[in-house]
Amino acid sequence: MLVVLGCLVLALIAVLAPLVRLSHQHSLTDGGGPAAWAFLPSGVAGFVVAWRRPRNPLGWILVGLAVAGALSDDGGLYAIAGYRLRHGTLPLGWVAMLAQPGPV
Repeated sequence: MLVVLGCLVLALIAVLAPLVRLSHQHSLTDGGGPAAWAFLPSGVAGFVVAWRRPRNPLGWILVGLAVAGALSDDGGLYAIAGYRLRHGTLPLGWVAMLAQPGPV
């Protein structure tokens, strides 16, 4: 399970660069969410803690935060590309709207 979550985070981070280009944003911080460099260290630390001590909830919480941060960034950028630029023509745009960060 932990390896699957780690691979998911890496895949979501790898998709950030094409989504930045697709949404015509200048950087990851233009999307409104945390940038990849902000949640990647917590994901790595969480992966190490959860790997060495699987019963420690702190490691799983940190991995969950990394997954949520990456999904939030991807969802925000895809929503910008889908609704602002492509006017709702990209597939699964409603899923991207659900994955966007909420109001703070």
